[in-house]
Amino acid sequence: CLALLFTEGSIDPEIFVAIAMIFIELMVVTALSICFSSYSSPFMSALFTISIFFIGHVTNDLLHFGEKSKLVVMKIVARTSYYLFPNLENFNFKTRVTHQLPYHFSEVFYALGYGLLWITLLLVLAVMLFQRRDFK
Repeated sequence: CLALLFTEGSIDPEIFVAIAMIFIELMVVTALSICFSSYSSPFMSALFTISIFFIGHVTNDLLHFGEKSKLVVMKIVARTSYYLFPNLENFNFKTRVTHQLPYHFSEVFYALGYGLLWITLLLVLAVMLFQRRDFK
């Protein structure tokens, strides 16, 4: 914000929407990490989290390419992946805010609800997995 203030002379309030969505995305990735760490080693947990982070940013593209594919198996895999992994592009408001592209606040509320749903599901799953863990 200080860099914007010094370079532009003002701060666009819309930047706080992008910052809030980055924070929600960070919370989803953290919940993923906690979920994975409840049943796997630290290395595997980090590997799974990073993998799903990258997959989560391309799920829209996977679905699009899957729908364009002529193979039925590819369509099924693409659609399953789209619903199985969190779509982290829902939280990407950085480009819109930077280039002053229009968006509706219903998109922000949808992304917020979507993020909170994923966070809740992942943390509940982490608790369930952690309770089953044997520490002997």
